[in-house]
Order: sequence, then C-alpha cells, then structure tokens
Amino acid sequence: MKCTDCNKRVATQFQPYTLCDGCWAERFSKQYINGKSIPFKKLFQENLEKRGLWIKDGESRDSWNERCALKGKKSKLLNGSKISESEGKETSTVGTG
Repeated sequence: MKCTDCNKRVATQFQPYTLCDGCWAERFSKQYINGKSIPFKKLFQENLEKRGLWIKDGESRDSWNERCALKGKKSKLLNGSKISESEGKETSTVGTG
C-alpha cells in the first residue's frame, strides 16, 4: 500500500492515516520544549547546525556523511569510550555489553 501523501513510498504507518515514515514524521513528529511544540526534524537540524554538522552548501551526501563520521569518532561521547572515574584514564566500552 502506498503513502497517501507522497504516493511514492510504501506505507509503514496506518493510523490515523496511511503514510510512509518520512511523511508521518513531517506531520506528527514533535518535541515539546519549554511549552512549545517543535517539529522534530527542525529541532534535529538546529542541533546539528549548532555543532557544525549540518550539510554545507554544495557538499555531497558522501562528504557530509564522512565529515559526521569523523566528528563522531573524535567524540568521547559517541565513540564508545569513557573516562574511568577512579583512574582518569580513557577506557573502551565497545563490545562489552
């Protein structure tokens, strides 16, 4: 069954409308912050822009993905490393779960 909004993609959401994931997010995905309803996609873009991770004018998707991956690998929060409180040394948590 096709999405009733874009009529291109397969519907994955059937209530309250027959929509694909992307069209459902455009219509209904909201975050409530400080009493305001903000579309999630707008909030996500603003957060990436603040971190210098939003796609730049003329940048290809491949270059953007590579830039974001490099930034993530450098981030202690995103790369699976943490600082041991007792020793103050960086330890890996990747594959230990």
